[in-house]
Amino acid sequence: MSQLRAGDVKASDEKGSRAYNNQPLVIKANEETILRVENYDEGGEGVGYHDYDADWLLNMASNPSHNCNAGVGTGNMDQNYRKGECVDVSYIDPKNPDLCNVGYVVAGEWLRYTVDVEKAGYYRILPYANAHKSANVIALSVDGKNAVRDLNDKENTSIGAVKIKVNGAGQSDGGYDDWAYTRLYSDYDGKDQSNTDYGIYFDHAGKQTISLTFFTESAGLGPIRFVPENVDNTWAEDVKSDALCHIYPNPTADGSFTVETSGAASVEVFDAMGRLCFTARVDGTGLLNTGLGAGLYVVKVKTDNALHVKKLVVK
Repeated sequence: MSQLRAGDVKASDEKGSRAYNNQPLVIKANEETILRVENYDEGGEGVGYHDYDADWLLNMASNPSHNCNAGVGTGNMDQNYRKGECVDVSYIDPKNPDLCNVGYVVAGEWLRYTVDVEKAGYYRILPYANAHKSANVIALSVDGKNAVRDLNDKENTSIGAVKIKVNGAGQSDGGYDDWAYTRLYSDYDGKDQSNTDYGIYFDHAGKQTISLTFFTESAGLGPIRFVPENVDNTWAEDVKSDALCHIYPNPTADGSFTVETSGAASVEVFDAMGRLCFTARVDGTGLLNTGLGAGLYVVKVKTDNALHVKKLVVK
């Protein structure tokens, strides 16, 4: 996985890209930050991004007036968005322009993002992924240096490639419209997934450049949450290796969220006053439509061998 396809431009070759709209994304020190993948750096092909699409390249060769525009593949995106650029960007939900994704990804493509980090340290990464089964192998570098870290094994710098977990069990046919925040994991670290917590390491504060390289094809990648390790979040759980529990998305906009466990579980939701607001049962994975109003809640998920207690924010 360390070798890109011959002829590809490597994301580690820094060429002076510029922040989108000259506004580096501020990675906050004490709360999560959401990176919108469509706001990759300016500078064009081979500088802010590298996108490979045989059909478009052939069309451009035969028709110099052919334009590569964001959203060409789906027609959902504003056709004037970053006109002339070939990154396959589209809305996940056309009614919500804050939810966009980069899709039709093939091996060797990459994107670059200029950020301004408030504080050096480790940040958990939660990617927004769909349910279609894809290889989803990526690498993350900061200023050209490998920045992938397991927050449970910080001294190990040898893992340079990780996978984006698909939403749920994954679908071989379809699943392109079924999205949720997931996590990163590795097939190359010899560990059980429940014992790892992959993210990114910034060795200093200030302006720097994140390069996201796709080593394989991917069915799509939406917004990415950067969560400082000191901030409570959906994946910062203290669980047994045989007792997996995830809750996402968190925050949730409408009170609906998915509970993913290693088996059958009971779910209880309490408000800030400790009053029981909602109960349910799930078996493996379940989408819960709670109808909760905006506020802070506590979710208790009880399996046969573990009790998981998590905070839930409803916007």
